[in-house]
Amino acid sequence: MVLDGLGADNPLRTNMNEVLAAAEKAANLTKRLLVFSRKQVVDVKPVNINETILGIQKMLARIIMENIDFKLDLADRQLIVMADAGQIEQVLMNLPQMPVTQCRRADG
Repeated sequence: MVLDGLGADNPLRTNMNEVLAAAEKAANLTKRLLVFSRKQVVDVKPVNINETILGIQKMLARIIMENIDFKLDLADRQLIVMADAGQIEQVLMNLPQMPVTQCRRADG
């Protein structure tokens, strides 16, 4: 609805797309939390791993530490697996946090 009010050349359109994508990610996080608490059924269906990674690429780049280069090397073909896309996204979001956690433990 908000996007409809912005012209195609409006510079705010990019920002609004990011806000809407973040809102969708928040909704998916809520679903994952419900799955984790066993109050929602896992939604297993064919998932293209490349598309899933590309869908959270910006968010991954933001949470990775500055001293780490973030590069994607996706498969040249579709990688379809039977999975819950939200759970795959959660695993991918947790990966960059693992080295940080380990470094803190080593320092602690």
